[in-house]
Amino acid sequence: MKRFIKGAAIVTLSSGLLFSSILTIPSHSNAQAKSTETIEQMLAELTPAQRQALEKLNVSNKSGLQLSPDVDLKSPDKVSVIVEFKDKPAKVAVVEEAVNGHDLSLTDAKQKADEAHETFQNDLKTIYKEDLKKKKDAVKIKRTYKSTINGVAMELPADKVKSLLQSDAVQSVWSNHQIKIEPPATPGGTADTKSEASETFPGVSKLHNEGLTGKGIKVGVIDTGIDYNHPDLTDAYKGYRTQKGDDPKTSNPSSVKGWDFVDNDADPMETTYEDWKKSGRGEFVDGSAYYTEHGTHVAGIIAGRGKNNTDYAVTGVAPDAEVYAYRVLGPWGSGSTEAVLGGIDKAVSDGMDVINLSLGSNYNDPTDIESIAVNNAVLSGVTAIVAAGNSGEKMYTLGAPGAASLAITVGDFLMVNILWKLF
Repeated sequence: MKRFIKGAAIVTLSSGLLFSSILTIPSHSNAQAKSTETIEQMLAELTPAQRQALEKLNVSNKSGLQLSPDVDLKSPDKVSVIVEFKDKPAKVAVVEEAVNGHDLSLTDAKQKADEAHETFQNDLKTIYKEDLKKKKDAVKIKRTYKSTINGVAMELPADKVKSLLQSDAVQSVWSNHQIKIEPPATPGGTADTKSEASETFPGVSKLHNEGLTGKGIKVGVIDTGIDYNHPDLTDAYKGYRTQKGDDPKTSNPSSVKGWDFVDNDADPMETTYEDWKKSGRGEFVDGSAYYTEHGTHVAGIIAGRGKNNTDYAVTGVAPDAEVYAYRVLGPWGSGSTEAVLGGIDKAVSDGMDVINLSLGSNYNDPTDIESIAVNNAVLSGVTAIVAAGNSGEKMYTLGAPGAASLAITVGDFLMVNILWKLF
């Protein structure tokens, strides 16, 4: 399945909120500290339409193998898959149980989610006993998810994938798709950057004058990384910065907000021109450059502070917001579902108030694994802004995870005159 990242970065903090004013679960403290009263209050304030949306989410869970047609289940070659467990992430489980009229404490929900991982680990030892005797890494867990899906990313021979369903913990198994940059569907002329920059976002200055600047809001940009040395972004960026002598690979993910899921370290810097020069690789693949800038572009739209001493300084929609980077797309703007899920999962765990994903697929599926993760992020109290896609304006051209029921799905440069709904 082909994936894309928006050719024109979107204005993320804008219109159409479904749940941001209703999901009052504080996003800055851990799950143990959330009160049942808060969740019950949230549920009591749901409109009939919102409650119906949650109930539909409950009954649309897919099970079994959800793999791409090109996966040959008879092949001994290794494939990468996402395994989703039956037990939901703790916060999501509490909300879903409450919608169904049942009580479940966050402590118990977290325990159930953790036990699913233990069950799965033990089941692997039984299911693949003979394979593991021959080779210790015959089946390998590469990444663990607990906040927006409960499950793992793993690698194993394709002809062994179906056996994963023998585990009592497993709900479904998904393909780990590759993500590629795709240009806008309708080619146009070169934009007048200076004109755009000088005007920035028409009308937004009025909101800034009223004090609506995003102060105190944490925004996670799930993208190609961020050039946090850029003059317009260096003060807005609050994540890890490489200092002289630092080794970002020695950092513990739980000790920093933000992460590089491409290089698996704490430093989510964009892929630079210098990186390309050192790589010895081709500069372009399918029209995409080895070096990237998209995440920086998006971050500038969100929280640029207009400090660049040039004609192109940008003041973003929410210049006082705090920006964190989750680098899920690397050289040539390419990545994987595994990394995107990791970015969403950690952003929720890190306590982001808003997450932005200017990426997605070229098919319309509100129940794929990325859409599930986005929905669960919203149920956990995070506002999720997702690109609609570049496939046109006709029916079914909206791509997942923009098709997710609870996402705010947007296209191109949007109206910002209702930014106050977020702040």
